[in-house]
Amino acid sequence: MGSPQNLGNKVNTTDCEYCPSISCDMEYLYFSRFGGSSIDYTGSKKSLMQLNNKFKSIENGLGNIYRIKLKNLEVFEGK
Repeated sequence: MGSPQNLGNKVNTTDCEYCPSISCDMEYLYFSRFGGSSIDYTGSKKSLMQLNNKFKSIENGLGNIYRIKLKNLEVFEGK
């Protein structure tokens, strides 16, 4: 294996990306992202309903799984 490589802003963000995998057909990259930046740390009070809705949403601050075509990544453009 080679050294880690930045795959551009479609994959690499200020959040934490992890667990990369390539599909069997070598067409897609799957990866997870811990979206810690989507959590509100302002200290403002939230109702139980607001908290419940936030944790049920896709931007709940927990890891999400993403899929992107390899050919759409900056490092593979034109190859």
